[in-house]
Amino acid sequence: MLHCIRLLPACSSESGTCVEASGAYLTEAWNVAEPQSEEGSSPVIRGEAETSALQELQQLAEADLRDMEKRVTETETTIRNLKNKILLNSQTIDRLVAYRLLA
Repeated sequence: MLHCIRLLPACSSESGTCVEASGAYLTEAWNVAEPQSEEGSSPVIRGEAETSALQELQQLAEADLRDMEKRVTETETTIRNLKNKILLNSQTIDRLVAYRLLA
């Protein structure tokens, strides 16, 4: 049986994926088999599986966070470069206007 950890806005255990409201895939669901009988099931084993799944989810979240931080840094650099280009263009326009007024 497929279970989806419900830490996300919307989960679909039928499709096996969890999606954000925008439709972006956040993480895959984990396939945790239900015990066949009560005799063979162990709360310890199930707890270990849940702990393992949560650790994997945390690792995926940390990797996503690192990727987002990298994209933010790249975007900030792009914005800084564009501001510098705008400033240079503005200075160039000011010089051209000044030369035209002197002519």
